Amino acid sequence: MKASVAPKGPIRTCISCRESARKEDLLRVVKQGELLTIDLLGVESGRGHYVHVTEKCINISQRKLRKAKSFSDFHNQFLLLVEGQLKKDRSSANRFGWLDSAGLVQVTNRVTKRIQTLQTWTKQFASATTSGC
Repeated sequence: MKASVAPKGPIRTCISCRESARKEDLLRVVKQGELLTIDLLGVESGRGHYVHVTEKCINISQRKLRKAKSFSDFHNQFLLLVEGQLKKDRSSANRFGWLDSAGLVQVTNRVTKRIQTLQTWTKQFASATTSGC
């Protein structure tokens, strides 16, 4: 009989669908007063909530957090933040030789894992926008 293998690292619950997932697989949304922001690095102060990067979960979370920002506004903010963070992370990774000339990971560490996660989120976000979940 095989024992179930627990995922490594911290586990968080999506406030929308209530499913548990690894912290790094969820998007952290921070509510500071009435302002709702995306915390890509997990360092912003304020009440943090974790959400899957799908249109359905994001829309539900916005209602739960009583924020009237539309999905397209949230989508634009998300893409701008992701692009900025990816640019910084790729610059660091290239400087230290963690990525090869094609942009593939040569050394696995916190920065290169974040690059891979942000690229995955961008693809998920794009598919959620086009599919209209």
